[in-house]
Amino acid sequence: EDFCHGTLKPIFHFVHPTSKEVCVSFNNALDANQKSRSEGAKWQLYCAVNLEYIQPVVQNFNDGDCVFVFDLELLMSPTLLGSRARTANICFFFNTPFPSAEIFRTIPVRKQILRSLLNADFLQFHCFTYARHFLSCCTTLLGLEFRPTRGG
Repeated sequence: EDFCHGTLKPIFHFVHPTSKEVCVSFNNALDANQKSRSEGAKWQLYCAVNLEYIQPVVQNFNDGDCVFVFDLELLMSPTLLGSRARTANICFFFNTPFPSAEIFRTIPVRKQILRSLLNADFLQFHCFTYARHFLSCCTTLLGLEFRPTRGG
């Protein structure tokens, strides 16, 4: 809950880290070699919760099943599911906005989150603007290219 609601939720709602506490927290976590213990522990707990969530899904999974994942609490689930249930059709739905690349880049684990989301077979956003923000993040932060196609 700390990492999700204390770190991710403000960022995903376009709150740029400007307060002293948030800036200090992010500055401590920017360099993986110098990551603060508290921020690192929050991220590890967040990933552990994602793993706990997918374990029953994997145990009851049948080839070709669709797995719907919902919102900020489970951003790492597409990677975790994909590595354990390779034939899963993973659908990820954002019930929150997706921030611009300028704001998203302030998350220390931004690349891990983007790579996990790219493991989903289907991503759904509330509006085209949020989808465009996601694509911009993938281009800017991961160096990936995309070509828009008619109809999606």
